[in-house]
Amino acid sequence: MSLRDRLPRFWRSDLPVSPRTRLIRFIGAAIALLVIVSILWYVIDPPYNRLLVEVTDPLTSLRIALGDGNSVIYFYFDTPVGEGSIGIKGAGFHFGLILLPVLIAVTPGLTLLRRLKFIAISLGIMFVIHILTILIFAWIIQSSDDPAGFGTNPWVVFLVTIGTQLFPALIWAILCFKYWFPRAESAGAKRVRRG
Repeated sequence: MSLRDRLPRFWRSDLPVSPRTRLIRFIGAAIALLVIVSILWYVIDPPYNRLLVEVTDPLTSLRIALGDGNSVIYFYFDTPVGEGSIGIKGAGFHFGLILLPVLIAVTPGLTLLRRLKFIAISLGIMFVIHILTILIFAWIIQSSDDPAGFGTNPWVVFLVTIGTQLFPALIWAILCFKYWFPRAESAGAKRVRRG
């Protein structure tokens, strides 16, 4: 008797299961992996922030630098009103970078190679989104009469919300749609063949 045969029916992936059981497996695996990746992120976060700063600093007239153990990205400004700095904590800013690989990793039906490919694509997209967001933040600070009010700017709130919550879910949905709804896709293909 193999190890797979000894597993309770609920955890066996080779047996047909109800959609509810499939969803519960997905949620359980996602939560467990999210905890592990979140812990690992504290090791990955400083080098990732350093990379973001190295890429964005030459692209703007503001000085962008790291502080607080490479966990905060600072924008240094000098305006007619005064000079100062504004910091953005990296861990909150890149939540999607933690969530997206977890969602792809636990999506049922993906082969290992496809999972790795989708994770690489999604991380590349999120990196570009973070670069663009930092550049937009720098532009907002430069064009603002009062850079100290940066955190209350509705565009900043919108970009952080979209970048950390909506984009990761949207990217995952686009990449993994057919693995969640395989019957809908195959039913559509059957209709096309008959017509």
